[in-house]
Amino acid sequence: MSQSERSRAARIRAKATGRNYQKALETVDGEPTSAQRDFEGAFLNRLGFLWYSPSPVKLSTSGIIGVEPLHESLTVHFGEDTDLDDLRDCLLPVLVDDPTAQQPHDVEVTGLPGLRTRAHEAGTSLYRPGIAAEIVLAGIHPGHLEHDTHGVFRYAGRERPHAWTHEETRFVRTYPGAAGLHIESVILRRMGILRAAGARSARSWRSHGATDVVVELDFEEELNREQAEHLRDDFMSKYLEPHLVLDRYEAPRKHARASIEISTPHTGQSVELRLG
Repeated sequence: MSQSERSRAARIRAKATGRNYQKALETVDGEPTSAQRDFEGAFLNRLGFLWYSPSPVKLSTSGIIGVEPLHESLTVHFGEDTDLDDLRDCLLPVLVDDPTAQQPHDVEVTGLPGLRTRAHEAGTSLYRPGIAAEIVLAGIHPGHLEHDTHGVFRYAGRERPHAWTHEETRFVRTYPGAAGLHIESVILRRMGILRAAGARSARSWRSHGATDVVVELDFEEELNREQAEHLRDDFMSKYLEPHLVLDRYEAPRKHARASIEISTPHTGQSVELRLG
C-alpha cells in the first residue's frame, strides 16, 4: 500500500472509530472473532437509542462517541450526557418471576442474558462467563452500574456472579433471536461515521424476522444529496473490513429522506440507514 493509500485508510479508520488520525495510522484494528462479533451484536441490539439530544439547542454528547476495536475485545467510549441508569437497565440481566406462571421455571430475562461486570483498568469490563469476548466501557466504574432489585425482580449477576443462571441459559435456548447479528457488530465498529454526520439523535431496531437492522438518524436540517452520498461512501469504504454491498440507495428529495440499504456478504443480514 502506498503512503497516500495508508493515509486515506488511516483517515477513514479514525473517522469510523472516533480516534485521532495518528493513533489510527499506528494501530491495526483486529477483525472480531465469531464470539466477539456475536457479543457486540447483542450489545448493540440491547442499546436501542445510540444517542439522543439532551436539549433542542445543542448536539448530543450522549451515547457512543468512539470505539477501540481489537480481535477479542472492543472498548466503547460514551459521551458525558449518557444516562448510566438507562445504560444499566438496557444491559444488565434481571430475572423477572411471573407469580401467575403455571411452571416454576417460567422466568423472563430482561437485559443481556449472561452479562457480568468486573473492574478494568479503563473502566468496566462486560463479559459472559465461558465465552472469550469482552466489551470495555471506558471511564465507567462498575459501581455506577449496580442494580438494586427486589421482589419479583432478581439481578442475575448477584445470584451467580461468575456463571450463568439456569434461567438465563434456558432463556437463550428458548429465544435464539436474542443472539447478536454480524451486521450489528459492523455498525458498532463504524459508529464514528454515523456520529460525524451530525445527527441530533439515532436509534436502531431489528426488522424483517430479526435478520435486518434499521438505524434511524434524526437531523435538525435535512441532508442534501452530497451529504447523504458522503455518508454512504464512508460507511462502505474499501479500507474497512468487512467489505459491504450496496443493495439500495434512495437520494434525499423534497419531503422524503435518504435511505441507504447495505448488507454483509454471505450472511443474509442488512442495515437500512434512514437519514431524516
